[in-house]
Order: sequence, then structure tokens, then C-alpha cells
Amino acid sequence: MNPRIAIIYLASYVFLDWVSYVHPVLPIGITPWNPPPGLSLFLLLVFGLRYWPLLFVAALAADVIVRGIPAPWPVLLEAAGLLTGAYTLAAFLLRKFFRNDMRFDTARHLGVFLAVVVPITLVVSTTYVALFMSVGRVPAGEFLPSMYRHWVGDLNGILVFTPALLTWAGAAAIWRKGWTGLVTLEAVAQMLSIAFTLWVIFGLTTTDEFKFFYLLFLPLIWIAVRWGMRGATLALIAMQLGLIAAVQLGGYHAATFVQFQFLMLALCVTGLVLGAVVTQRIQVEAQLGQKQAALNRALQFAAAGEMTSALAHELNQPITALANYLRAGQTLLRSQNVDQELLDTTLEKAVQEARRAGGVVHQLRDFFRRGSIELRPTGVDQLIADAVNALQDRALQAGVRIQTRIATPSLTLAVDPTQIAMVLHNLIANAIEAIAAAKSERRDVNITVTGNGNAIRITVEDSGPGIDPQVIASMFEPFVTSKPEGMGLGLAIGRTLVRAHGGELHAENRAHGGARFTLTLPLESGEQTQ
Repeated sequence: MNPRIAIIYLASYVFLDWVSYVHPVLPIGITPWNPPPGLSLFLLLVFGLRYWPLLFVAALAADVIVRGIPAPWPVLLEAAGLLTGAYTLAAFLLRKFFRNDMRFDTARHLGVFLAVVVPITLVVSTTYVALFMSVGRVPAGEFLPSMYRHWVGDLNGILVFTPALLTWAGAAAIWRKGWTGLVTLEAVAQMLSIAFTLWVIFGLTTTDEFKFFYLLFLPLIWIAVRWGMRGATLALIAMQLGLIAAVQLGGYHAATFVQFQFLMLALCVTGLVLGAVVTQRIQVEAQLGQKQAALNRALQFAAAGEMTSALAHELNQPITALANYLRAGQTLLRSQNVDQELLDTTLEKAVQEARRAGGVVHQLRDFFRRGSIELRPTGVDQLIADAVNALQDRALQAGVRIQTRIATPSLTLAVDPTQIAMVLHNLIANAIEAIAAAKSERRDVNITVTGNGNAIRITVEDSGPGIDPQVIASMFEPFVTSKPEGMGLGLAIGRTLVRAHGGELHAENRAHGGARFTLTLPLESGEQTQ
């Protein structure tokens, strides 16, 4: 047990008991507002149940210093023991639920808190008054009024004081920053609204205090919605102190003060519930923001991984072709009679493949980084011809014949030529590989271009074995492939690029065998096909 904590608690307990000693029921001194139990619960919840003996000492000290020994010592000892045992039990139950996490910021926490303190304060009040009635300190006819007064005093003291202490004790960052961040123009306006409302209720002679008391809900709702539990607890303290001041200055009877305290109970529950809900919402939004930030980081990593895989996939073909052309060039140079024209052609093709590889890197980097495409007027004839020429040697080696049929020549597409060339290159290469792997008798790849209003349809058909029915539904998803050594990224990247152009890419099996891929792309603005 920390001696400094013990001294601060005992001094605060007696001070609060003295300050709240308003309209007491003599001789036992029951008051309509009793904050010391709220302080006691805070002590046990935050610093541990081992401090329970301090509750006994504090209760006796308050009876001696504030109330002047209102009953025989045996009765005072029993009363102190009752208060100590009851509120230690309440702290034990709350700590068991909170599991040493004293955050008072959810509706569930508040519900459990009310479910514990309401019945325990009722039992304490009933037993406490019955104890003093047994020794003649409370008349039999005053049992219920005294019990109600004690109960509303303890319950209000706990609802106003304990949540505020628990909420603000955990706001270490705010305390370190000082009060500068708290004293804002809005906060000042909110406190002034409480003072103004209290003046309207109690200061104007033309108002009915009980009817106008509900005006206090307006600034309370404003503060709770704006600041959550922290604002609601401060507002309730300000309202309780303002109510006591108004009652004292207005000369109200004790019975009237008790009625006001019952209204204050409704105010406390409303403010705490609203504050807890708002605080929980703020926390959920903060958690969602953190999760969104984490998701964005994960997406960035995923995009980086996807770009890496895409580069590896798309660079594989030009680098392989580049290596083959360079190897062919080496072979030509080693021969005795160098065919200069063939060597120049081979090296030029190697240069073209190197440029294509560089273009792939540049385009994919820009697309995955910014999602950007550079639309340029591009002739469909040249686009198809370039794709076919780049793969003609591979087709010849595989014994595959590539045929093209353009229904409406000289059409212009609004596309990024490098990206669309990449897609066509991948479709045609896949068709050649499918035919070569299946060793089909018919070894044809047919490329057909047809018009469709403001768009064109490019169809790539092969005479291979077709698409596996188990794969066709998901073949455009990343890492789905039917090739033994495939990465499953070519078609996924292709569809992504085509859709970025406002087009679409579909796949199906042909009725007489083989696969058909259909690529739809928009024409340049102003052009139409017949």
C-alpha cells in the first residue's frame, strides 16, 4: 500500500464529504449527494482491492470530523464495515469484468457498471438506514424517505464521480499537453450554455424548475456528442455542482433537493450512455482508419509483388527471344562465310526485342504505380502486324500458321500501343504454345478484326486442345494457369490492361475444337465501323 495514495485518498474523502454535506437528515447526516463512494470505487478499481481498509478508516473519519459522531461507536463501526464490504464487493465484481482494464468507453462497460452499482447502493442504503433505525436514530416513519435520500445520494455520487475519474485518469496524453488543448472556444461556449440553462431554470421567477429542468439535456447532448465520455463526465460534474449552488442560493427545502437529485439521476444515465456510445463510435472509426492504413500498406506491397511477377512474366518472352537472336548472331560470326545480311537482320531483331523489354518495364511500372495509360491514335493494321511479326519465327519453329483477316482496314484505335501490343503478343504466344504442346494436326492461329459500332473486336482463335473446363471460369484470376511452368499472370494482366482502356477480354472454347479469345477495344473518337 502506497502511503502517499492513502493520505491523498483519506484527505479527499473527508473533503468531499464536507463539501457535499448539504441538507443533511440529522442526526445521522444523510445528504442527497454523496460523492465519497465514487472516490472509494475509483481507488479500488484503479489501485487494487488491497486498499479496502482505507474505506473503513475514511468512513469513520468522516463521521467524526464532518458529522460529529452521530451514533454510538459500535453502530459507527458497523456502518463503516457495511460501506467497506459493499463497495469492496462492487469493485471486485467490476474488476472481474473489466479484467484490470479500466477503460470506461463502451456501452457494454457502462451497462455492467450500472448493473453492479445500482443494486449494491440500494442494498447499502436500505441496510444503513435500518441499522441507525434499530438504535433509535431514524424514526420508523422516516425509514423510506431516509433510505431514498441515502440511495439517490450515493448513486448520484458514484455516477457523477467514478466515470469522470476513470475516464480522465486514463487521459495521460491530455494531461501532459496541459489545458491548452482543452480550453477551446467551443468548450467555453458549452460551459456557458450549462450556466445559462441553470439560470433559466432557477434564476427566473416565471419558470417552473421541475418542468424546465429537462432543458439541461440540451447542453449535455451537445457536449456528449461532441466530446464523448470525457465531455459528458465533465458536463455532469458541472451540472451537479451548479444544481447544488442553485439549491443553496435559492433556499430550497431538502425534500425539493431530493426530487432534483432524482432528475439528476436521469441526466447522469442519459449523459453516460450517450458519451459511451459516441466514444465507442470514435474508437471504431479510429480502428477502421488504422485498419484502412494497414490495408493500404498491404495493397502497396501486393501491388509491388504483382508488378514484380508481371515484369518477370512479360520480360520472359522478349529476353528469351533476345538470347536466341544473340546466340544465332554468335553462330553466324563463327562461321567461315558470314552472311552479313542475315547477321544484320538477326541483330536488328535482337535490338527490337531489347526495346520491347524496355517498353514492358516502363509501361508496367507506370501502370501499377499510377494506374495510368497513355492513349494515342494507333492503326489496328499496324498493331496486328507488329504482334504477328514478333512471333513469326516462333510460329515457324512450332509449325504453326498465323492468318489474319481485317474486315475493315485502316481503323484507328485510341489505346496505349505498348500495352495492347503486350496483350496481343501474350494471346498469340499462348495460342502457339497450346498448339505445339498438344501436337495438333491442324496448326492454325486465326486473327480476325471486325467492327462493332464505336469499337472493334479482335478475335484470336487456335486449333489446339481448348481450355480446360475446370480453369475457364477462373482463368483471368492471378496465378491460375494450366501450363506446367506457367505463372498464371499473363491473362490476368491482359484483362486488367484492356479494362483500363475501357475494353473487355473474354475467353471460350470453339465448338469444333480449340480456344477463342475476344478482345474488344474502343475506336478513336469520331470513328465508326460499318
